[in-house]
Amino acid sequence: MSAAIDVPHREQVSARRPGLVLSLVCIAVFMLMLDSTVVTAALADIRADFGSSLDGLQWAIDAYAIPLAGTLLTFATLGDRFGRKRVFVIGMAIFTTSSLALSLSGSVLELNLLRAVQGVGAAMLFATALPLLAVAFPEAGPRAKAIGVYGAVMAAAGVAGPVLGGALVTEFGWRSIFTVNVPIGVAVAAIAVSRMPEAARAAGRQIDWIGSMLLIGALTAGVFALTRGDALGWSSVTVVALAGISIAGLVMFAWWEIRAPHPLLNLSMVRMPGFAGTAIVS
Repeated sequence: MSAAIDVPHREQVSARRPGLVLSLVCIAVFMLMLDSTVVTAALADIRADFGSSLDGLQWAIDAYAIPLAGTLLTFATLGDRFGRKRVFVIGMAIFTTSSLALSLSGSVLELNLLRAVQGVGAAMLFATALPLLAVAFPEAGPRAKAIGVYGAVMAAAGVAGPVLGGALVTEFGWRSIFTVNVPIGVAVAAIAVSRMPEAARAAGRQIDWIGSMLLIGALTAGVFALTRGDALGWSSVTVVALAGISIAGLVMFAWWEIRAPHPLLNLSMVRMPGFAGTAIVS
């Protein structure tokens, strides 16, 4: 009797392919987290190659972070509506293609623009990572273990970035920190297309475009203020104005999210101790 009951369970687990989903998600997250820090090891070589200013080098980092942070929630909504697997695969394609283009970039401006494109691909991957795991591991116990592995991979990537970047730059030059993403990204995208299961879509989920624009604008202004503070002076009109725009944008974002029919971020979750505590620690 137990064997007969266990057969459908095994078939369900096989259909979800939890091990495969966890592996692909962890590889993707490792890549995107690695690229948030690995470039720091190459800044000196990039500056020598392009003769860039310190401000230009700063944008090699910030141009990646702004779209990653600003579009994350929007892509999570798009994944719910149009399919998380689809958004994941498109994100990996954008991330991989931009990595190849970065390895061929001919100026610091081109490098920074491509880093922004890479950040968009990273946001698509990050936004769909946990939802894919939630579907692949519906039971609480296995899901907690999977999320534990996911968190460990993220932490390892943050630590490994400068070390791995330094090794690659020393042996193969700064362009190799982007080239290394290409074969891995192609393999992950191909396996995801052919073998990753697709979860049910939330067809009725609406996209909060106003909330998305407010959040992206507020984050962009804030990062501009922080990165230009030393160069222009923290009390300069430009920096103070950007900081004010950022704060005002975040306040407007919160105001809109409370009233939006389909909010990008459900602020009522802040009242939950588990959610609030995790957010603060993060």
